[in-house]
Amino acid sequence: MLHLIFYFIFANKLLYKSYMIANLKVLVVENNISNYKLIEAYFKKYFPTIEVLGPAKSSKEFVDLYFKINPDILLLDIILDDDKTSLETLAELGLITAEIIITSSFEQYALDAINKHSVSAYLVKPIDVFSFRNALAVAVQNIDIKRRNIKSDNYGYNNKKNIAVATIDSIDLIEINDILYLEADGTYTVFYLENKDPVVASKNIGVYDKLMPGDSFFRIHHKFHVNVNKVVKVFKADGYYCVLNNGKHLSIALRRQEQFKKFLNIK
Repeated sequence: MLHLIFYFIFANKLLYKSYMIANLKVLVVENNISNYKLIEAYFKKYFPTIEVLGPAKSSKEFVDLYFKINPDILLLDIILDDDKTSLETLAELGLITAEIIITSSFEQYALDAINKHSVSAYLVKPIDVFSFRNALAVAVQNIDIKRRNIKSDNYGYNNKKNIAVATIDSIDLIEINDILYLEADGTYTVFYLENKDPVVASKNIGVYDKLMPGDSFFRIHHKFHVNVNKVVKVFKADGYYCVLNNGKHLSIALRRQEQFKKFLNIK
């Protein structure tokens, strides 16, 4: 009985912590509208500060909305409206910085999900309120820890002109205006700079999605995050790609093209 009391105290502390983190977004990948409505209702009641987006009912919608929204939390049903499971789609996306919570009617996918992906929780449908609240509370706690670690790694340094980038053996202060683009390289990120040698950061590119200025940097591809101030031309024929002021050509992913055009229209 005592261990249950301590568990409830811990869970309530996590739930309280969730209200302290603002501007969180969750993408719900779910092909059953009734299940989506239930999940939406749970969020409204227990996590009203988290923005719920979706539902994505197929792997294509999942990918499109993921890049459009850049969610903090993914709530994933496994079986979707096409031939791919959400786990297969996760593998294609590569490195994911979002917290992942699986919601499925099938327990047999649990081992694959846990072994191949960093999963916060695996909820078997029908989802009960208690399990849902605890899973979300843990995910929010993990996000809080990540954010504090990033600030710690950067020694709390942050201004509009520079970014502190941790490499394997140093911390480099890079002028944001010198950055041409970022390229994902496995668990590392390469900063390509104007008239300077590249800098290899020891964190994946997803970390820098939220650190780069949103008014001048755009994720054109799962591999590339570009400084649009360095883009001199965008080619629409023979596949979309942009040309930087140093002559470098970078591909623009099909699912990012429309959003990139809208982004450029406001520049």
